[in-house]
Amino acid sequence: MRILPCRGPPGGRDDRSGGSVAGHDRRHRVMRRLPSTGQESVAAIGIARDRSDVRDDADLGIGRLHPLPSLPWFRRGAGSTRGIRHDSAGRSGPSARLGGGTMRWLAIVGLVAGTAGACLGQSSALIGDVTCATTTCHGNRIGAGPKWNHSLSTFLANDPHALAGLVLTTPASQSIVGRLDADAKYPSRRYDAVLRERCLSCHTTASSADCSGGDPIAATMLAGGVSCEACHGPAKDWLHPHQWDGFDASTEMARDAGMRETQSVIGRTETCVRCHVGSRRDDDLIRDVNHDLIAAGHPALRFDLLIYDRNLPEHWDRTRPNQAGFEQSALRTRQVSRAITLAAAAELAAERAEDSLADASLPWPEFTEYDCFACHQTLRTSSPLASPDGISDGLPIWNAWYTAGQIDLRGRRETLELLSPRESDPERISRIGAQLARRYREHAERLEGDTADPAEALQQTVGRLSRHAPSDWHSAASDYLLLRAAVIDFERTVDPRTAQALKDAMTALEKTLRFTNADDDGRPAEQRNVWHSPVHFQPQAFRRVVLQQLQPQLPVKQEAE
Repeated sequence: MRILPCRGPPGGRDDRSGGSVAGHDRRHRVMRRLPSTGQESVAAIGIARDRSDVRDDADLGIGRLHPLPSLPWFRRGAGSTRGIRHDSAGRSGPSARLGGGTMRWLAIVGLVAGTAGACLGQSSALIGDVTCATTTCHGNRIGAGPKWNHSLSTFLANDPHALAGLVLTTPASQSIVGRLDADAKYPSRRYDAVLRERCLSCHTTASSADCSGGDPIAATMLAGGVSCEACHGPAKDWLHPHQWDGFDASTEMARDAGMRETQSVIGRTETCVRCHVGSRRDDDLIRDVNHDLIAAGHPALRFDLLIYDRNLPEHWDRTRPNQAGFEQSALRTRQVSRAITLAAAAELAAERAEDSLADASLPWPEFTEYDCFACHQTLRTSSPLASPDGISDGLPIWNAWYTAGQIDLRGRRETLELLSPRESDPERISRIGAQLARRYREHAERLEGDTADPAEALQQTVGRLSRHAPSDWHSAASDYLLLRAAVIDFERTVDPRTAQALKDAMTALEKTLRFTNADDDGRPAEQRNVWHSPVHFQPQAFRRVVLQQLQPQLPVKQEAE
């Protein structure tokens, strides 16, 4: 799904008199102008402009949020039936076909009316967001009172996570499900069975009980999307304590009650990676976008916390002291979160390996753990995607998005042999993955306590690129992410003219990373049939932008006497 930055109602106005409905109107308009294709651009995998660079009409973000057409009819018995009629086939639907945003609000009305229990496992600690929605808690009119007082309204009106469940009903999702199971037609129990097995654990706020069974999925569950408890933890035991004076979500008491700590960079990243990287253990749920699911059409997961944090509409208060870790240093945020995402990817690899040993029906090796473009490329004598340094394409880089810039695998042929699909031993991968997960979580803890120097990071990265170009697209993407974070911090210390030149240099650098697609009219016609691949990425072009546009804006490093 594509996530776009949402910064208020359309047209540049800040008219919030309508509360969260104003935000809903913006969200619905934004969704209508998005393309409905299931393909993704480079912006969809983590190379996106930060909030300060975004235009209202920019086609930017992370992932893809498919536009919601008029939704299919609600099923009989799924939530409240007030205002819903039934057709001759026994299916039920609204008295008029409504757009996705309107249906979202009808679903919220149903939840507040007391239908939330239909979508939550009865033995679950999940209690639904109805208790959060009062005007004295988190459901006040947007703009009224402190941010915490209208955080739920802001989230429901503007955040794409709130629509994640409804995305499962779109034509694009129906196509994905159909490729996984040719007989799973929408709507049907068989379609719902695929959603329970593959999708609900990330696209909704689900318990393990919700992801099993054969009953139709309640419409209220899909309408609920990724709600409060998906990120903040099941609220049964912390709902009342968190209203007390002095309650701190970072304390052991809060953790013991089941509340997730999202105030630190590590805590927030650990919360996000459960879905945006994956896990087969957390919350007793399987969240695993494997090669089968990607082959069916699901976008590959390439997560970057800083881009999400800067582009998502804020339902939190950036001025509070607990946000200092994010606001003081974009560079440290990126370094810490990158270490945690690598740890999560390694842990997921270990869990996949362990599960494949226990269940021979599970796929092994798991191809999502390798560089997609090592295999998905046009075969030719000399390919721009071929691995350098004498490494054959038969040795794709393991977890290329996460290891780039953190573990140098390019020159380690023996290591690549051990990790390669043809040599991959699940027992070995399980052991290596667990070790890497521990190592990089410890590394993240050390980084979080360090002071990140943006000028030094810029000098070191530019100096390295002055000696040689990046080895491939993933390496260049990692360099870009590091440089962009350092520039965000560094531009605060320079004059406005230099700050603008730094932004322009980063915009030019980002353009060298964008994937080719059929809309690239500037390219020769024979190259326009390559969809969303770095096949035309030119490392030397990336390097030239760094040296010609970025390096001149940096202070000259003084040599020690």
